[in-house]
Formats: sequence, C-alpha cells, structure tokens
Amino acid sequence: MSATDADALITQAGLATTQPIAIAARGRRGRVSAVTGYWPDGGPVQAGDLFYAASLTKQVTGAIIARLVQSGSIDPDFPVPQNFLPRWTVLPTVRQVLHHTASLPEAGRLENALDGGSWTSEYVMQMAAELAPPDCPIGSAFAYSNLGYVMLARLAEQVAGRTFAELAADVLPSSAASGMAFFATGALPVSPHAALLGSSLPLTTGDGGLWTTADAYADFLDMQNEDRSGAARLTQADHRLRNGEFVRYGWGIGIRTLAGHPLYIHGGGWTGARCKAIRSPALGLSVVVLTVGEQDAAISALVDKLAEAVA
Repeated sequence: MSATDADALITQAGLATTQPIAIAARGRRGRVSAVTGYWPDGGPVQAGDLFYAASLTKQVTGAIIARLVQSGSIDPDFPVPQNFLPRWTVLPTVRQVLHHTASLPEAGRLENALDGGSWTSEYVMQMAAELAPPDCPIGSAFAYSNLGYVMLARLAEQVAGRTFAELAADVLPSSAASGMAFFATGALPVSPHAALLGSSLPLTTGDGGLWTTADAYADFLDMQNEDRSGAARLTQADHRLRNGEFVRYGWGIGIRTLAGHPLYIHGGGWTGARCKAIRSPALGLSVVVLTVGEQDAAISALVDKLAEAVA
C-alpha cells in the first residue's frame, strides 16, 4: 500500500489530510508508513516528529512489570505497598491493578480535579495517599484507572532502583530507540505537538509519558506479537472478576477478536492528542495512528481501514 493509498483511507475515515497524522500499518498483505498534515506554525509533519502517545504507554508499563515478574523482582499476586494507599485496610494486588479491578478511581475523576494544574506522578500519588477505602470490594468490578498505572510505574522504579525510561529501554526494540522518548519532569520534548496539549500538561509515567513516532511504536507492537521476551502468557492473559466474569483487559491492552483470532487494542488521549493501536500475533498485524484533536470515531475507523488493507 502506497502513501497515496493511505491518504485515501484517511479521507474515507473522515479525517483531513491537512491535520497532523502519523500512521504505520503492517500485515501479511503489505505495510505502509506515512505522515500528513501541517502543524500550527505551518510546518509540514515530518516522519521523525514525536506525537504524544498518552495511554498507549500502558502496554509498555505492562511489559516492564512482566519483565520484573520474570526476574522474580515482583510477585503479581502480592499487594501494592501500603504507603501507596495508607488509608486502605485491604490492598489490591499488582495483578488487580494491571487488570483495572483494584477499585481505584475511574479515569477522569482525579484528572477533572486538576483545576488548571498539570497531571504529574507526584499529584497522582498524593491523591492516592488520601483515598478512603473503596465502597466496591476489590476484584468485584472493572474500572479503568489511570491512577493504577502511575502506581505500577512507581512500584517498578522502586523495586528496580531505575527510572521508568531506563526500564522501558529493556523492553523496547532497539529499532524504536531513536523514535521514542519519555518525559515526566515538566520538560516536554522538542516537538511541535507539545504546543497543542493545553495548559494542563500530561507529565506522569506509567499511564502516559510516552512520545513516539508511528514507526517506533509499530516496532514495539511487532516485538510484542513475536513474543521475543516470552511474556505473552502474562501480558495477554485475561482476568476474571470475583463472579467469574472476564474483564477482557490484559496488562495494558484491551482483549478483543478479529477474524476469530485474539486482537489486542488500546487508545489514548489528552487535550490536543488522540491515538489508537491494535495488534494480532496470529495475523501478524500491527497498526498505530497518532494524531491531534478529539475525533475518536474517525480514528477508530482509520485503524479498521488500515487493518483491512494490510491484514
């Protein structure tokens, strides 16, 4: 599939080729990598421009935790540290946090309380320390929580004695190194996308923090598909609630099906940033779309069209 074909699919999905978009799609029928659009300063989007990948970071976090489980540094069925949730008498396990069954606040609750401040790991962990014990028994319901993945990143850093970026380097393919970066200290990367993220900045690690090109993230998806780390049995496993119901969410990935095969998906967003990625090991499929704005339905349609074209 050519870049011209990709532009046609972008238009068919309801997106404008003038808006910043980066895509990468790989499958048995071919592969394509393309960028399109212009940044607010008038400059054209370049293949090496970093986009904010928001919650696509969670799949990286899942891979980091899996590596630490494999090395014996973390037991996924042990509770998170008491000082993370000091007011809770019963603590969720690491596994429950990974699968979003830990009775932590749903995404949006803490973010909406920022009141103009930035979303930092320090803010999130402070809010976690103030949380009262949950009304919903741990393990009884699925509630997607960004807070949980910030906690996982903090746990990984404490256990390993290394930064999240350093731990990520261990689980990312070397081919992605030049096209990925992690920023969580208040200094955003040199990228035209940074100017579009609004006044409240995403500065956490674990639930977000990744800046990437489409090709670099697709390289990571390919590595996951090929299970080069041997962690698929952990990261791709489904999870059951107390009542036996499956949650359809693994370690940083939603679990779906495509053509009768497992399909692993995730999206992400912040003010001025939207992205989605899917992969299927059985189909050799990896697709990622990075863009701006808030056109979730159109972005999902583009991912579907790209998958159909290359799978």
